[in-house]
Amino acid sequence: MMNLEYGSDFYLMASEEFMNGEKESFFDEKRFNFFISGRSSLYSLLKNGIEKHNWEKVFIPSYYCKEVLPELSSLPLEIEEYKFNPFLDSENKELSLEDKSKNVLISIDFFGVNKINSEKYNNLFVIEDLTHNLYSIPFSKADYVFASLRKELPVPCGGITYSPKSLYLSQGKKDETANEVSLKKLTGMYLKKQYIEGLITNKEIYRELLKDGESLLDIFF
Repeated sequence: MMNLEYGSDFYLMASEEFMNGEKESFFDEKRFNFFISGRSSLYSLLKNGIEKHNWEKVFIPSYYCKEVLPELSSLPLEIEEYKFNPFLDSENKELSLEDKSKNVLISIDFFGVNKINSEKYNNLFVIEDLTHNLYSIPFSKADYVFASLRKELPVPCGGITYSPKSLYLSQGKKDETANEVSLKKLTGMYLKKQYIEGLITNKEIYRELLKDGESLLDIFF
């Protein structure tokens, strides 16, 4: 018996091909800095920009994940939302953004459908969120890139930062709590696989572990 399940975290994929990975990993440590989540990756980039580039304002799309905003509001940055509909607007939509070096624009590649043409800005910095289009990372022309890995890949947690222009990137910090997050979510992913295969019937067993692991991500700021 197979159970159907939609959304949320991936179930554990323990195939030999996936566990061993490719000979040369796409995510090599020489190019990327690694974090516990996409949120902590973005937080690190903004904190780094305040310290290195004197950023004062960040432009964020109005449809952006609202769970991210409380963490970002703790930074000494003015947050301004802009409207961009990836299904209706063209990449050349005119946005009234102040093109100043003390400003930074967060541009999202919305599932590879559309994104803002940020190349028309000469002064403000650009951060691209490529969470839903990881394989476009090598082709980005932004100042910085970040992504959450678990939205496209069957991993329990993880985020990355990268600079196509080889700008300075802050390193992530090691924290033992990260092991607890990974273990909870990895166990939840394993039990979700058991549920999908019909080996267990109570889905709350894995959902509670996944939710507990998710709640711990808030402490990494």
